[in-house]
Amino acid sequence: MCTYQYEQNSQTLCYIYSKSSTGCTLFYKSV
Repeated sequence: MCTYQYEQNSQTLCYIYSKSSTGCTLFYKSV
């Protein structure tokens, strides 16, 4: 799994990516 998160306007967005043959694709997004 690949994870990526960043803060925007004091909000933390967490993106979870699943690995695929072409890299990492967006799997889930939470606020």
